[in-house]
Amino acid sequence: MTKRKATVLLFPLFLSALLFSACSSAPPPNTAIEDILEQEVGDLDEDLATKIMSEAPKRKSKSRVRVEGEIKREIWWWIRYFTVRERESFSRTLNRAEIYRPLVQSALAEARLPRELFYLAFIESSYVTHATSQTSAVGIWQFMEPTAKRFGLKVNGRLDERRHPISSTYAAIRYLDFLHSRFNSWYLAIAAYNAGEGRIRKAIRVGRSTDFWTLADRGALPRETMEYLPKFLAATTIAFHLEKFGFQENQPLYQWPRVSGIRIPSGMKLTTLSRMTGMAPKELLRFNPALPEKLSSSSRKAVQIWVPQTVAIRYVKQNGELALESNLKTRPI
Repeated sequence: MTKRKATVLLFPLFLSALLFSACSSAPPPNTAIEDILEQEVGDLDEDLATKIMSEAPKRKSKSRVRVEGEIKREIWWWIRYFTVRERESFSRTLNRAEIYRPLVQSALAEARLPRELFYLAFIESSYVTHATSQTSAVGIWQFMEPTAKRFGLKVNGRLDERRHPISSTYAAIRYLDFLHSRFNSWYLAIAAYNAGEGRIRKAIRVGRSTDFWTLADRGALPRETMEYLPKFLAATTIAFHLEKFGFQENQPLYQWPRVSGIRIPSGMKLTTLSRMTGMAPKELLRFNPALPEKLSSSSRKAVQIWVPQTVAIRYVKQNGELALESNLKTRPI
C-alpha cells in the first residue's frame, strides 16, 4: 500500500550523521544503553549484539521474522532514534500497543504467522485506531481503500472497517500471508506492504535480486521502503530486549479475549442483542464500533459481528440455526 504514514516521521538516511549528534542531548535513563548509543553506529556493544544475534533465526521461516545475518547500520540508526531522540514517544506507543497485543498475536498465531508482525502496526500507526495519513490510509494497519476492499473490509459512506481493530487485523493478516506467498520472504513481504506488490516486483527486475538489502544497495527500492524495514526490525529488536534498552514491560489496560464471529438477524436492536449475549452495550460496541448503525440499516437476512469466543459458543447453543463462523473467514459488520 503506497502511502506516507500519518504518525511516523521518515528521515533520509543521508541525514543520519546530523541526527546522531542531535540525539545525544536526550539520553535515556539507563546508563548502559546510553553508553552504547553514544557510540558511532556500527561500533556496537559486544554483549548486546551477541545476545540479539543468538536469538535471531538461523534460517528463513514463515513463523519468524527478525534480524537475519548481521545487524545492519540502518537498523542501529533506528534503534538509536527510538531509544534516544523519540524515547518518550516510543514508550507511549509501547503502552498503547499492549492493549491490542492479545488480540493481534492470537490472530497471528491462529494464522501461523510470525508474532513479530504485531510491530508492523506499531510502525504504521503507533496503534492509534483513528490514524489517517495524508494519502487517506486509515486505521492501525493504515489500509488504503482499494487494498482494504480487496482483503475483505467494507468501506462506504456508512461504514469504514479500516478503523475496526478486529476486522482490520484479520484483513492485514490475509494481506501479509498473501504477500509472503508471492515473495517467499518476510523482508520483501513487509517491503511490499509499504510500497505495494507492483513496486517490489519492479525492484526485483531492476535490481536483479530477491534480497532486500541488495535491492536497497542498488537503489531499486523507494526511499521510504528502504527505511521501512530497518525501522520495523529496530522496533522488534527493542521490543524483544526491553530491559536491555532501559524500558519496562507494561501490563495492558484491557485484555482482549479470543474472539469469534456470529451471525445475528438483521435489524436487531442493540438492547436486544445485549440481552441475548449477556454483554453490556458498551462491551458490544468495543468489539463492533459500527454496530447500532449497521443493525438498523442492513437489508440482509443476517449480519455478522465479533464477540468473545465464550459468548459466541453460548449464543450458538441457544440459537443453533445461526452458525458460528471461523475467525479468519468471518467478515463482521
